[in-house]
Amino acid sequence: MRTALSGIVTLALTLSAAQARVGETEKQVAQRYGAPSGGGYGRTVATDPMGNAPLVYNFHDFTITVIYLEGVSVAENFMKFEGQQISDLRLPITAEELDAILASYSELGVKWKPGVTPGGLHSRWWMSTDGRLKAINSANQLQIATVRYLEQKAAAMKPTDPAKPNGS
Repeated sequence: MRTALSGIVTLALTLSAAQARVGETEKQVAQRYGAPSGGGYGRTVATDPMGNAPLVYNFHDFTITVIYLEGVSVAENFMKFEGQQISDLRLPITAEELDAILASYSELGVKWKPGVTPGGLHSRWWMSTDGRLKAINSANQLQIATVRYLEQKAAAMKPTDPAKPNGS
């Protein structure tokens, strides 16, 4: 028990000290995580709905995909996998890891307010008290993104109406 607790404390301190944050440049993110890996243990990473290709970083047990717009991080996804193959299962992020990642933003003055998920969906989310960032923990991953990016992504995912010119 003592070993497990010390491991959690060490992980929390490591994550907190080394966490890249939405709003940082590619150079700042690389200083924290190292050079992008090109696919996360050989995984193929798809573009987002707007065609932005994420960069992939491997840091400790995490595969982290980061979307940049104009050289600044607007979305970061944290995932853990059972092994290093594309077919490996995605593992859940523990409560301690989740808390450490969210707490790392406190150094920037970010405070999180938990959101309420309607209909009992299997996800949890938080909104920064300034309304600029949203964190979503769903499907064994944590995404932290600017609200503006999430709104653009949602708009890009809406089906267009073929009866209207240019889908409008």
